[in-house]
Amino acid sequence: MRAPSFAVRRCVVLLAMIGSALASPALAHVVLKETTAVSGTYHVATFRVAHGCGTSPTVAIRIAIPDGIVVAKPMPKPGWRIDIVQETLPTPVPQEGRTLTQRPKEITWSGGPLPDEYLDEFTVMVRLPARTGPLWFPTVQLCEQGETRWIDTPPEGKTSRDMRFPPPGLTLVPAPQPGDRQD
Repeated sequence: MRAPSFAVRRCVVLLAMIGSALASPALAHVVLKETTAVSGTYHVATFRVAHGCGTSPTVAIRIAIPDGIVVAKPMPKPGWRIDIVQETLPTPVPQEGRTLTQRPKEITWSGGPLPDEYLDEFTVMVRLPARTGPLWFPTVQLCEQGETRWIDTPPEGKTSRDMRFPPPGLTLVPAPQPGDRQD
């Protein structure tokens, strides 16, 4: 059986991107800038925060790092402190000439504040797992008054549009195979 051509794979990626865009609810306000990424690669994930909690300014963003991600490096932001919660891996993982025994489980930016009237971005570089399909980043947005928990992960057969408070998500797609045409 012949592997699909690069043009066919590119169409699949494009359809996944369109599907992700259509699946994103119009009211979700902590979202990823890019919603599709190649599995098993490094990816710069940029989380966009478009409003506060009601009219209350955002003072912290806490992002749960999905299982399967063993490398996550947040980008510093002036006026915000970064805290990283680590967890011990059940099995050490070789990674670029060293052995990892812990992974980041949660990253929190706190400070600001980010007024309701403004948009801002919080960025983290991750090494994505070598699998395809959805990858969710449950996120809690803490504000001066209240919080919003973007943690309603869709069950199989549902999309983020079906959820009241969906987390930011990526669709992981396969890497192009050697020999695929570069049209």
